[in-house]
Amino acid sequence: MNIVGLDLSLTSSGIAVIDSQMAIHTCAHGEKGHGRDSALTRNPKVVRLADIIAGHVLPGSFVVIEGPSYNSVSTSSWDRGGLWHMVVAAVREAGCSVSVTPPANAKMWMAGHPHAGKTLMRACAQEFTATPLESHDEADALTFALMGAHHLGLIHPSGTYRDRALVGVEWGEPPAH
Repeated sequence: MNIVGLDLSLTSSGIAVIDSQMAIHTCAHGEKGHGRDSALTRNPKVVRLADIIAGHVLPGSFVVIEGPSYNSVSTSSWDRGGLWHMVVAAVREAGCSVSVTPPANAKMWMAGHPHAGKTLMRACAQEFTATPLESHDEADALTFALMGAHHLGLIHPSGTYRDRALVGVEWGEPPAH
């Protein structure tokens, strides 16, 4: 079973896959130009991005996705919400289990602090896995995937703060094999 972390964004969605051999694969996808586009122009871009992201998730995967940031007030919140729901619906339709992590829990799990910044998160993720990461979005997605692996008992990282960070995650049931 693959464990997939998804950090959704319109301009750079991070995707991390930990495969059945525990190998790590990361990438990012996004589209520029949403801010000034009309709603009817943005819609096909968001749909296309959701299809690309969901295409990276094999059926039966265990997916950990970042939950909404309720304090965001930008105009793109509407589009990001639509992207989130389209991706979640697509991967659930493919028989995947979906778990939702609050952003602060992921920061606590990786960096030991619920307000860790992007630079620290990326540095910690690279050090934890010895995996070169091209972006902060890939680092966040990898954090989500690692949290899933920890929850499933596939990795046993040190630090009681990591165990505590898993408590606030809305865990889905692992897919049946």
